[in-house]
Amino acid sequence: MTRWTKRLRWWRTSEFAGAGDSFEARIRLADLGLSPGQTIALSAFQEGASDGWAVDWVESVVLTLTEGGAGNMTLETLFSGNPYGFEIQVQDDGADQVDPASVVVRSGGQPVTPTVNKTGGLTTIVGRHPALLEVGVLQTVSLSLTAGGRTQSKDFVFKVEPYTVLPTAGSLANLDKANPGWLIHVTMISSAQSTVTSLHSNVAALAEVQLAGRLTNELTGTLYINEAGDDWNKWVVNPVVETGVVNWFELAPGTDASLNFPNDDGIPILSNMGVVLEGVVIELLTYLELPQGYHKLGLYTEGGHKVTAGFASSSPVLSLFDNSGDIVRVPTYFGRNQFFDVVAPQAGYYPLRVLWFQSKRNQEPGLMLELFSVEDRALHLLNQATNPKSLRAYRAGVLLDPNAVIPTLTVQRQGANVVLHWTGVLQLADTINGPWTDHAADSQSPLTLPTDRPFRFARSRSP
Repeated sequence: MTRWTKRLRWWRTSEFAGAGDSFEARIRLADLGLSPGQTIALSAFQEGASDGWAVDWVESVVLTLTEGGAGNMTLETLFSGNPYGFEIQVQDDGADQVDPASVVVRSGGQPVTPTVNKTGGLTTIVGRHPALLEVGVLQTVSLSLTAGGRTQSKDFVFKVEPYTVLPTAGSLANLDKANPGWLIHVTMISSAQSTVTSLHSNVAALAEVQLAGRLTNELTGTLYINEAGDDWNKWVVNPVVETGVVNWFELAPGTDASLNFPNDDGIPILSNMGVVLEGVVIELLTYLELPQGYHKLGLYTEGGHKVTAGFASSSPVLSLFDNSGDIVRVPTYFGRNQFFDVVAPQAGYYPLRVLWFQSKRNQEPGLMLELFSVEDRALHLLNQATNPKSLRAYRAGVLLDPNAVIPTLTVQRQGANVVLHWTGVLQLADTINGPWTDHAADSQSPLTLPTDRPFRFARSRSP
């Protein structure tokens, strides 16, 4: 404790205490020369014995200081802001009880009309900025309210982190929810064929080439085969449908990694092969149901990834983590959470493609992948039926090469209904000249329409 006391003497106004080999301190940001909106980095590692992962190491992380600014607020507050909107929680303190009708909020100096709800002693204030904020902007959200007959105010300052506005082209207004989950394509080229653990070297562009079956043995001039396929004479990718969550661990079932989420599932096809996994590339396709607004999505893995807003490899990239730069980043030392932010301009079903690839395991006992979202400061697996905060996913495409799909459309009369069957993507319009709107992929066929409703035109297009 003596060494720590000497090092901390200049923080004379700080609160700190020590006992045994533990030390705790509360340091004012002003003493560190920091202010809201600034970015700080944190990293720590401990060698030797410890109390499990909880105190063994801290993954490097970059944080932006978000609360602060002028005001006389004495009540406890909790703030979160994003490019689309914000949420503020205010806790009553004794006689200082918030009057919900008194809440006034301004964002960037402009008045906004928030939604205010109070449960018990907690007031929750949710609002939307007057316009979508630009990346890198320091935004101030100002709150004023009356508590216990006294006016209190506080400014919250935050920095807008990178995000992507999802394109509405290719999104669907509705679909048949009888087809939940993911369409998955699994490939593997191990050292048994190539003599190296990975031909794709954890580079997204090469992973795309492997998925397409275009990697060639330079010595023989022949194409490699997919060890996860059912034909060892040619490249075959057998589609797999996953109706639930993506919470995969190479050694499951039987062994649970117990990371962000328990009850791991095996990796489709691969976990049943009974071999050490190498040179893996997997594609996952789905439509993600998103309310209008901001969403934080994430993955947990040692591997690399490329996430796109659309099913083509050329679709807009939402997140990319691979070895295409000068630094070898994949596989990571241990599994890690990786996040990316999106904004849905309108509610709908948005096409999402996840390309996941990994040469081999690193420090983890096996390959693993978790796909999740973040809400209320907690992680939620995508498409978890038992979790009301989980974003729902509906599988995309047909169990064929999408490039081979020929659009077709047939119409049948059944009593007072018209039934449409199609391949490709069904489009609907109110007039023969359009505008035409994508309605659903052929995995959602058929569609039943009552004949007593306004007449509509239908057609099918290639995906």
